[in-house]
Amino acid sequence: MTAEKHFTTIGTKWTETANHNIVLSTRVRLARNIAGLPFPQRMTEAERQELLAAVGRAMQNTPLGQKGYRFFRGEELTVAERELLLEKHLISPQFAGETGEVGILISDDESLVIMIGEEDHVRIQSFLPGLQLSAALAGSNQVDDWLEQGLDWAFDDKIGYLTACPSNVGTGLRASVMVHLPALALTGRLEQIFAAMGKLGLTVRGIYGEGSESLGALYQISNQVTLGYREEEILARLETVINQIAAEEEKARQWLKEQQTVKLHDMIWRAYGTTSFARTLSLGEMMDCLSQLRLGVDLGILKEIDKEQLNKILIGGQDHFLTKEENRELSANDINILRAEFVRKIMQDDATNSATQ
Repeated sequence: MTAEKHFTTIGTKWTETANHNIVLSTRVRLARNIAGLPFPQRMTEAERQELLAAVGRAMQNTPLGQKGYRFFRGEELTVAERELLLEKHLISPQFAGETGEVGILISDDESLVIMIGEEDHVRIQSFLPGLQLSAALAGSNQVDDWLEQGLDWAFDDKIGYLTACPSNVGTGLRASVMVHLPALALTGRLEQIFAAMGKLGLTVRGIYGEGSESLGALYQISNQVTLGYREEEILARLETVINQIAAEEEKARQWLKEQQTVKLHDMIWRAYGTTSFARTLSLGEMMDCLSQLRLGVDLGILKEIDKEQLNKILIGGQDHFLTKEENRELSANDINILRAEFVRKIMQDDATNSATQ
């Protein structure tokens, strides 16, 4: 299987667990560096090659070197393949644009990704659907233990793991959840809620992480510092805040349903019409419509929609997924036409399946 074929499947962890329709996904990342090697920003190409070789040897002696995991060196990945990984939220924007020697290991089910040579030597990422912070941490810690059998992590007895960014020093842990907050956005309460998070050591980012904007009322909420806190404390604080935000979102949804009924229904059904019949769709417009459709499903207003189909649109309707098989240069308008065709097909298939059930 080529890298391109491996990356272009529309598998995604963007779905809710049974008890949480507001948190779409959980990621727990551990930053690690090898003692004696400079941080990636100061490494020569020879040192980068040494890093890849060392991590590769460590992987071979663990389950990571067996079936179920695929490793790619940076030069094996085209720009389009990196963009696909970014659209699937498996890598960071920094890794996507890295020109030096880098490597990446991805499990076949995409629940585990290891980036090598990004901001830190090794970044272990575990992805799970819904709110599953403890389970995601357990997955990342297991991989950390495997690699530590063959690698000497840079560690200080007083402050913990040493990382390129001071905010990651300590546990090296960054836990984040992707949340869908359309009702709080519609009622104008997000700014106040997000402002309070900074005081709790949490930060809010856009859909693709640091430096990105929010699309479709989707936000990443994560811990901001790790020094001085145990892993369990970081996760407990994040989970408490997420549950509080989810409760506020539920209240806002109920208020909209009871007090803004006509306006809410009109917005949702307009989104349904747009995605079902539009001949051109920008990325922003598609994401806004998906947010409104998901809200309609959650509130029981739309029974014609299969949420899994919405998840397919969420990933498959992004630029590089749409253009991966096009052997021609495409304008922004061309891509918007392809996006509308793709979305219409998913919506029509969904309507057909609903009618036959």
